[in-house]
Amino acid sequence: MNIREKELMLHALGYNDKGNGCSHGKRYYIPYRNYYGAGGVHNTWEELCRKGLAETSNHSYYHVTNKGLAELSAELGVYIYSDSAYGLYKSKRTTLKAICENDAAIADHWFPISTKQISKETRLPITRVRESLKELCEEGLVKKDYVGGQDDDGKVFCIHGYVLTEKGEEDPYFREANEKEVQRVYQILENK
Repeated sequence: MNIREKELMLHALGYNDKGNGCSHGKRYYIPYRNYYGAGGVHNTWEELCRKGLAETSNHSYYHVTNKGLAELSAELGVYIYSDSAYGLYKSKRTTLKAICENDAAIADHWFPISTKQISKETRLPITRVRESLKELCEEGLVKKDYVGGQDDDGKVFCIHGYVLTEKGEEDPYFREANEKEVQRVYQILENK
């Protein structure tokens, strides 16, 4: 990414050098916002969207994607969390979406997703993911689960994490993720 793209993305996140925190010697930043009001089509932001570093719904407001956050983090040497980290409702929806996408990608729901993996995929702090999971479990949308056994090479494995409940499978995120996965499988089968 060039300097102008980087500046625009940092501005959208409300980032400045004084806003950084430090925890156990690691630098991090939790954005208090993630939007840029361009007022219309903006060529630089449109290029960022083509690269997958940003997204827009109406070509007037732009948002930095998790891929964009990862690239900015690598360039600055500062871990940038998702803006969902501030609000519990928003982080709860982001956590649920990650579980829905994981369950949709695995047809029979046998592979749970770990708290650490959710944190990595959503760029939410692990403590925020844990808070979100606790509430989602209380609401009956997700549950703790594990799978264990022996692989083809004879190695024993045990994976603990979270999966959707039947109630959770009614969530719009799951239906959308499941439809995308079904379409992807059809495309693979058509190409064979």
